[in-house]
Amino acid sequence: MVRDYKEILKNIENGNDLILHNAPAILFFYANKKIGYSDVNAILALQNATLSLFGMGIGSFYAGYVVAAAKGNENILNILELSKDNEIYGCLAIGYPKLRYERWIERKKPDIKWY
Repeated sequence: MVRDYKEILKNIENGNDLILHNAPAILFFYANKKIGYSDVNAILALQNATLSLFGMGIGSFYAGYVVAAAKGNENILNILELSKDNEIYGCLAIGYPKLRYERWIERKKPDIKWY
């Protein structure tokens, strides 16, 4: 796994951001790890943020590598000014999409039977 991170860093240094794809902003979702279900609540907040961003025409994607890099990394906690009681549970890279799709694939209407 360490080799993967070194390769990723090498790509970023060469101007090829394979993780965040030059996203102009990222959102971290964190919570106090000592509180029950804080992880679930953070992920639910991430999902709601994704839907809200989409509604505003802002693109987003889950940045799992950033979350993995943040696990147990005191430097990242310090940069974000988070206490050691907090844990980062999710990260979204966000920005306005370069492409807009005008046409969608037609789908059959679902055959739903209510009883």
